[in-house]
Amino acid sequence: MPLAITDYFETMQQRDFLRTHQYRVAALNYKGLSFTEQDLVYLRTGEIPNRTVNAVPVPFMGLQFQVPGTVQYSGTMQLSFYCDQPQIIRSIAEAMSYTAFDDRYSGGQYTVAGSDILTFRTYNNTSPEQETTVYNLIGIFPQVVGAIGMNTTSNGDAATFDLTIAYQYWEKTKQQVPVNAAPAAT
Repeated sequence: MPLAITDYFETMQQRDFLRTHQYRVAALNYKGLSFTEQDLVYLRTGEIPNRTVNAVPVPFMGLQFQVPGTVQYSGTMQLSFYCDQPQIIRSIAEAMSYTAFDDRYSGGQYTVAGSDILTFRTYNNTSPEQETTVYNLIGIFPQVVGAIGMNTTSNGDAATFDLTIAYQYWEKTKQQVPVNAAPAAT
């Protein structure tokens, strides 16, 4: 039975829409280095990571049936920051990178720790303090500290740089329960 426009409107009023600006990185901690709330104000963009359940083909009588297999995480998240004038944020990202591997000494903290976590949340339309979901990326390390593009012919645009974080997996620690969700198997 197709939904009528009134059904759509009622559902839309109950659930509303997640806006792309309703996203905040709450914490990024790596080997004792972290971004403060003041640093995270400069965060421009991020993403909610994907999770893929691999499809395993099972042939039978010339047909290819698909059954669920293991899970796979993309393993990286790219964050884009505005640069503050003294480049404090970039310096923190660089320090994280040198902590992971310092080419001056050919060493670093290679271990992947469960305490190295990036936490971000989405929130509702009413207040950034009323979170709707919380994600934790576990076992992070800095993979790429991107370049800062400079341009003497610009109109004075704010400089930006990207920071790519690698991670092992993610957990959703707070989530909205779907209204029509089936009960969990026991």
